[in-house]
Amino acid sequence: MRMVVILLFIPLLLFGCSAPIQTGKIEPSRISYMEGIVQSVSGHEVLLQLQLPDFKKESDEAIEEIARQVKQKAIIIEGMDISVEGINGSVKKVEGKTISISFNKAQSYLVGSTVKVRIPKKRIAIVDFTVIRGGIKEAGIILMERLSTELIESGLFTVVERSKLKPVLEEFTLIQSGLSSEDPAKFKPMLMIADIILTGTLSEISNNYDINLRLINVQTGQAITAVYVRSPLFKLSEMRDSSEWNEDFAQLVTDYSWRTSHTAGGLIFISKDSSTGAEGSKSSLRMDYDFRSIPKNKRNTCRGMRNEKKRDLSLYKGIEFYVKATAKTPGNFVIEISYRDDPHIRDRWKATFEMGTVWSLIKIPFDQLHVYSDRFIKKSGYKQGKQILDMGRVEIIDIGVCEYAVNKTSENGSIWIDKIRFYR
Repeated sequence: MRMVVILLFIPLLLFGCSAPIQTGKIEPSRISYMEGIVQSVSGHEVLLQLQLPDFKKESDEAIEEIARQVKQKAIIIEGMDISVEGINGSVKKVEGKTISISFNKAQSYLVGSTVKVRIPKKRIAIVDFTVIRGGIKEAGIILMERLSTELIESGLFTVVERSKLKPVLEEFTLIQSGLSSEDPAKFKPMLMIADIILTGTLSEISNNYDINLRLINVQTGQAITAVYVRSPLFKLSEMRDSSEWNEDFAQLVTDYSWRTSHTAGGLIFISKDSSTGAEGSKSSLRMDYDFRSIPKNKRNTCRGMRNEKKRDLSLYKGIEFYVKATAKTPGNFVIEISYRDDPHIRDRWKATFEMGTVWSLIKIPFDQLHVYSDRFIKKSGYKQGKQILDMGRVEIIDIGVCEYAVNKTSENGSIWIDKIRFYR
């Protein structure tokens, strides 16, 4: 049980070759300051009303709220060394903002006077954050890591992490074996005793986490206080597919991210075709279109086979696919990209290519795309962006044909696509 509160540590990790910390000795690098008002003086004991700092959080993240409560509630603990106007003492009792300090000799502070209080950093061990309910079993480890960073950066704590002891002890064992260049006789471990242990549980309920933590005073074995937060522990993030795409339409069911069996005013019909495919295969995706019924004042229409899977294509240089049509006609390749700060802002980027009546391989480098008209963006209810090609935010991939590009022989017809892949 003693190992619950005593942490084996190596001086090299935190203090190089420094000597063990002695009780009553306060190192300048381990000090923070605040003021206190003397309430009473009784021989060796002085009662102070502290003017505690107000720790404010900068965001609504659960991590910051937990760190704020820990800093606020553990800034003073019973049994810790403390210094008032340069005189060393020890905290005997803590009741809210009021603390009782015991000195080695009688003090003569004036009641009502303001004194300067120096407080050393506290050593805190963050251990055993257990997920008792929830789908992310690593949530406890993630919380420990992020909370450790917050507390270290606060300057109020020296964080002793149990999870990091094993590799340190392995390194020490290696030195003691005599296989390293270090002299084992000069390299000695020390016991670092935590002042505070932070432990607790996490329970996920309806996308929120009930986080129940306890701060335990190692010297007394008592819980100093509890920390409770109910909040989403992690920001919900959208899923984006960054995997390679090798679409050959050989599956019985076409990927649901394709808009198939879709009609638009009688102008388009998309379906899987099991009678033809590129390179001798018997499957492809087919689009039948007819622009002849479009009124002349509503021309300039494009129709395509659309894939709506959210993708991160930042690792790829371009896309290639096989295509053919019932008549020779220009093809239209479009990607739609959203913005990281506002998904309602989008840009469309395009490239054109030639289609013939036999299967041909089309290869389109992403860096050769150009910005498309914002008319289609506004028509979809989005706002035009700043024309930045961010391949990590691809919303739509569309392969098709535009009415303004076809001639009389190709105002209606069919196009097929097959064997789509991204290349690096």
